[in-house]
Amino acid sequence: MLLVLFVLLMLLVLFVLLMLLVCCSADAPVLFVLLMLLVLFVLLAAVSESASQGVQFSPVSPVQPVRSQRPADVRSEPSERHDHSLVSRKVELCDALRSCIESLQREKKILSAELKAHRELGQRVDAWVQERCEEGQRDKYRLFIGDLERVVNLLLSLCGRLARVERSLEALARQEPAEGSTELWDSLAHKRSLLLRQTQDALELREHLEQRQCTVHAFLRRSLDPARLRLYQSLVSRTPALLISHRRLEDVIRQHQDS
Repeated sequence: MLLVLFVLLMLLVLFVLLMLLVCCSADAPVLFVLLMLLVLFVLLAAVSESASQGVQFSPVSPVQPVRSQRPADVRSEPSERHDHSLVSRKVELCDALRSCIESLQREKKILSAELKAHRELGQRVDAWVQERCEEGQRDKYRLFIGDLERVVNLLLSLCGRLARVERSLEALARQEPAEGSTELWDSLAHKRSLLLRQTQDALELREHLEQRQCTVHAFLRRSLDPARLRLYQSLVSRTPALLISHRRLEDVIRQHQDS
């Protein structure tokens, strides 16, 4: 492009010079025609050279269309990840709960074996008592052993019911006052008072049972040898502990199964 401009500029200068010569010459028309032909020839040559040196354009590769992602797809990705995370957590919780229940079932199996051995020990002690003691003493022993289990189970039942009522009252106290909440509170408070009285009565039964235990121990000490007496003492001391463990385990298993 610069070369073409330079040639045109030179032609313009040459044209001006020739015009001056023509004006000063006698053969002006002939020289003027020759001058015009010369200018035309040079212009054609310059244009041809410019065309031969034209800019070559490299082919442009077609642009691949960009696939636009729909807004719905963009919004659905976090939602899908969130749903997948919730499902994974639920699966983990279910697995943990199932593992916990299986562990509790194994513990229950072990405890059941201990209870079976404990009952067998009770049968052996009862046989010794029937063999060595008088009839009145045998009756006192059997009544004491039966009442021991009944009083322990009664206390466990009352304590469990009282704990549930206490939790209900605490939950009701944390809630906003609503219609019927006063009546519910009064009902729960009345039930708690009743359970407290029943628990107090059961504790008095246990105190009376401890006195009877001293009486039974006194005549068994005279009737049984030291080894059998120690087995009897183990029977009496282990009975409440095993009953409490069994009740606690049953409650825990029931809570996990309900959840």
